[in-house]
Formats: sequence, C-alpha cells, structure tokens
Amino acid sequence: NLHGFPAGPVDGIPGKRTASAVKHYQEAYAGGEDGRPLLVVDGILGPATSEALDDPPDLSAHFTTGEFASKGNGNCFVRRELILALEQLRALINVPIPIVSGYRDPRHNRRVGGATRSLHMAGAAADLGRSLNIDRDWLIGQGLFSGIGYLQQTRRVTHVNVRHAIGRGKTTARPQTWKYPE
Repeated sequence: NLHGFPAGPVDGIPGKRTASAVKHYQEAYAGGEDGRPLLVVDGILGPATSEALDDPPDLSAHFTTGEFASKGNGNCFVRRELILALEQLRALINVPIPIVSGYRDPRHNRRVGGATRSLHMAGAAADLGRSLNIDRDWLIGQGLFSGIGYLQQTRRVTHVNVRHAIGRGKTTARPQTWKYPE
C-alpha cells in the first residue's frame, strides 16, 4: 500500500486484492541496484518477491515507485518493459532521467487532459524532463521505445512509451512519433 500497489486494509489475510497488488509489483519490478533478477508475474508472494520487497521503493537500479506513481491516487502501475528501456537509455546517456509523469489513474489522466486511451493509464508511458536534450532521430536509432513524442522545433524528446508491450502496435524498430508544440 505504502509504495503505490494497493492491497486494501492491512489485515494479515492474503486475498484477491493482495494477489493483485503483488502481481502489479512483479510486473513493475525490473531488478534492483544489486542486480536482483526479474520476478515471475504470478501474484504469489514467494521468496524472490519477498526479497525484492525488502528494498522498496526501488523498481530498478535507478528508478523508484515514487517517480512513476500517479499524481492523482498515488498508485504505481507501471510496465517492467518501460523501466528496462529507461534503464538502457540512462546507460547510453549516462545521466539521471527525470520522470515528469509515469502512471496516471483515469481520473488524474482526465484532469491533465490526457488522451482517452493514454498509455500512461496502462503504465506503458513516461514523460521526461525537458532538460535531457535527447534528439528524436538519435533515440529512434537506439531501438528502445515504440512511441516517441518530441518538441516540434528542437526535436527534443519529452515522451516515450512501450506500446508494443501491451499489444498496441508499432515496434521499437519503427516507433510511432508525434510532435508537441514548444
């Protein structure tokens, strides 16, 4: 509950909500800073998942649940594929990647004017800090993301997604791209 994976009231009884919360955590976990392996997504709080939970709020070596939690209800439903691609990008550019917006619950997505089928609501998208100065064409060439939004004039990337991971078409080899006004 504390880190954005709602399991309901703390009552010591592992029920459906607990299994759902564990599954969401397993789907998000991309290996810890100490090189822990990816988790099997089964909703079972086994030894590997329990060990990973010892170091919350880490989702990977450089990203935490707080960076991806909805600014609305605080939940953190994010896809592992997104975290892994962002880790690869961070390794390439060798600087921290500020996450402006990760998961958005439906109500928060409406409040910020997000698309009706926003990939943020599927945990498959992230808005990046504008300070990064990542060129659109360079990022396309890296083959990490299947969706890239960029500023029209400077071509700086401000949005990435892994739409391929949730069956919404496109591939990392031929990502969908679009422009935002500056």
